Amino acid sequence: MPDGTRMQRFGSEAPRVTLGRESDVERWCAQLSCTEAQLQRAIKVVGSSPAEIADHLRRKYGSRGR
Repeated sequence: MPDGTRMQRFGSEAPRVTLGRESDVERWCAQLSCTEAQLQRAIKVVGSSPAEIADHLRRKYGSRGR
């Protein structure tokens, strides 16, 4: 994805990222183009906001998390 695309996909009203169910983890990893480990680390660093996680993943891993 080009830079900034992830941020545009998640507005301030986006649901929080949760890891409670395997289906949630799979969905968020697919939407954010990251691995489960990357998602877990991002949540520890920036919290559960999809936009903040997407921005963190972009900064840390580039345009693709995987």
